[in-house]
Amino acid sequence: MLLEYRHEPHLGSPDGWRVGEDGRVERLSDRIEHVTGGRIVGRPAELAWREEFRLDAAGLDDLRTAIGAALARLHSDRYGTPEEAARYGRTVWRLHENASTREIAVEGFPRVREPVLDELLQTLLRARLRDEGAVSTVWTWRAGGAEHSREYAGEPALVDALAPLLRVVLPTGSEAREVGEPAPQDPPLLEVQWRVGGREGERIAVYPDGRRLLHTEGGERETAPLDEYALAELRTQLPSLGG
Repeated sequence: MLLEYRHEPHLGSPDGWRVGEDGRVERLSDRIEHVTGGRIVGRPAELAWREEFRLDAAGLDDLRTAIGAALARLHSDRYGTPEEAARYGRTVWRLHENASTREIAVEGFPRVREPVLDELLQTLLRARLRDEGAVSTVWTWRAGGAEHSREYAGEPALVDALAPLLRVVLPTGSEAREVGEPAPQDPPLLEVQWRVGGREGERIAVYPDGRRLLHTEGGERETAPLDEYALAELRTQLPSLGG
């Protein structure tokens, strides 16, 4: 296997992904999902490993590059503690490079996180939209009393100017919850809109008070808000988008 990922939550069913050297991508899940019109739709099913899609040669090369970059930035094979794992859950990664496999555990996920691995997972998840057309993101932000907008080609986790910002704004997954209509508030400080083949996909909005809303095919979900330190980092990094 080129990559294996398994998440074992404190409550609920495990989930995971694995990628073979031949490009076959399988998912461990209690849902069956497929891509249609640039969006991901699904239905409940028995927990099992199922083939989700296949990466072509270029896709495999991109994933190998992403794995190599991630391994170079990971300075430990264990994050968090067994006590945190017992309370929240854990993830185990197995990443293959140059005929060797490295196992990395995140004890206490999703409360304990490693941004490098979060980026790698997002890169893999968006690869299933590859056949739907080119991926890009439109970033709209407020700075200096004005609104700015810019579109970037490619997966943002692989764009040097975007990866640091993406690490700040990515939602916390299982901590998200469905919400109704958002309460009236100031315009978002930052919005990131994914586009696949020219069609709008997921969108995440971060508000001045740190609140984050994720918009997907399944509806709108509110995630844990950014704390004051993450919000300050985001404000500091926003001007770099205009560079």
